[in-house]
Amino acid sequence: NEIGIRILKNLNKLCLTLIYEKSILLSLCSFETNIIENDLTTNEIFIKTIKPLLYVSSKLSQALSEFYNLLVKQCATSQMKPISRRFNQQSFVYTPTKAATLVASILIEVLKDGLSFNLSANTNLTENQIEKLRLTFFICTIGFAIPMLFDKHHHPYMLMLQQFELSKTQDALFSALEWTLNLINRQSLITYNQQNTN
Repeated sequence: NEIGIRILKNLNKLCLTLIYEKSILLSLCSFETNIIENDLTTNEIFIKTIKPLLYVSSKLSQALSEFYNLLVKQCATSQMKPISRRFNQQSFVYTPTKAATLVASILIEVLKDGLSFNLSANTNLTENQIEKLRLTFFICTIGFAIPMLFDKHHHPYMLMLQQFELSKTQDALFSALEWTLNLINRQSLITYNQQNTN
């Protein structure tokens, strides 16, 4: 119903917010700032402040991920017991309902939005920091996406993959991978030039 759809879409927003928050906290751990440089006391306080926030964010993300996985199993798999294969009986073919397909399409939206993430220029962050944050966001999104597309035995949820393709989420995935490869190549070139200069 409409209430359920609205709740799911709000959960998608919450999910992206948690991924963003987790990405920021993880990126902060690697940011090199003049504030904490060569200041062990400030650095210790900084880390002690981030760790509990990161812990809470990770736990919330994990709980939401587990809830999404339950929804995926409800939508993409049959809840009936498998039919015995004895006597050459044909196996049961699961056909998802319209409601299951709708829920799956909404769940896929969070992956498409996550893989399409792009942080605009921010005066408070350097270009290098923005790139690190975006890369961390992609990594967190991929970690969230895998159990939504494949079960623990690495078998695909066909309904989810179908919605993945229909929503053109694969385009967002390929774009994110292309951006990541370009970033790696640029960083490798910078490192190579620095080594040759030295």
